[in-house]
Amino acid sequence: MKIIRLFVAFTFICLVFSPKMQAVGPEPDEANGITAEEDNVLLDSTYDTESAAMGQPNNTPNHRLVRIDFTKSIPCAEVVQISSQWLVHFKKIEVGAVEVESADLKQFSGVGKTTGRKYTASKKAFFPEKSVRIKNDVKEGKFVLEFQVAGPPNPPGKADPNPKKTFRFKVQRTMRYTFANGKVKTLDQAAIDISCR
Repeated sequence: MKIIRLFVAFTFICLVFSPKMQAVGPEPDEANGITAEEDNVLLDSTYDTESAAMGQPNNTPNHRLVRIDFTKSIPCAEVVQISSQWLVHFKKIEVGAVEVESADLKQFSGVGKTTGRKYTASKKAFFPEKSVRIKNDVKEGKFVLEFQVAGPPNPPGKADPNPKKTFRFKVQRTMRYTFANGKVKTLDQAAIDISCR
């Protein structure tokens, strides 16, 4: 009888003090390949700033989370504020060497500072340039991550100086990395280039 009471008391205590668990599902996937999340817009009043930070949580050597954030005046558009996160994937190409393979958009927000337009970005990045160099103790690579951005006109009734024109431009960020034993060791961001299309 004592054993049953102890078992019931133990079970009750475990149920009362056990942590609650929640399931987290994946974010919905837009069918058109374009996404825009307006909740993460940066509030910065400067018009020629850029910043980039490497995400640390959940990074593995060959899968790196990269932030590309900037506020710039775009000649074919307006002053645009962009905040984005990309998951960059690397692959082994030969013994000990690593090359960039793909990059997936994880978060994006963009807003026109003049018109208030909501900007969107392509969900996949392109690599117009990539190279790997192995010489003596130097093991490094370089690539350019490129993605497309579009700002459609505001809906009718909301002010827009170009109500029939979609603003389009591409963003290119040069990145350099080092590797050893088939794993990326460091990943640094360099120049950013924005051009109209």
